[in-house]
Amino acid sequence: VVLVEARQHPKIEFHERSTEHFDSLFTAEFCKLLPRPWLISEDSHYDFDKVLSALHGLMLPGDYLVCEDTSSQMHDWLAENNDGPSESAVAHTKHSIEQLRGTARTLREFCLQHPAQYRVDTKYADLFGYNVGKHWNSIIKRIA
Repeated sequence: VVLVEARQHPKIEFHERSTEHFDSLFTAEFCKLLPRPWLISEDSHYDFDKVLSALHGLMLPGDYLVCEDTSSQMHDWLAENNDGPSESAVAHTKHSIEQLRGTARTLREFCLQHPAQYRVDTKYADLFGYNVGKHWNSIIKRIA
């Protein structure tokens, strides 16, 4: 949920898309108009592979990608405390946890496939201690 104040701020241009249609907004033409460097905060729980693939073709050296909810500790806690009000709520939460675990795996595999282009920026990722927060090793900087 984005606050009304943020949506209406004169220096913020807000766009909302389903991750299924991520590339419908981020066309090459649109991206040429955007100032650099980018700071992309990714918090989707579905279709992360599609989003990551699209961003890989658009990001330039100096751009950042922050992937939220990649902490395996958080995933484990959610799984252990999944006491939903109904069986369907428990099933939905279980499915969501698996999506989050998949996001973490996909990001790791992506970085291993592109070691010359991306690095975890530990200056920011570990600013308050090693992997403090919900995004473990997930502040990624494009370097080449």
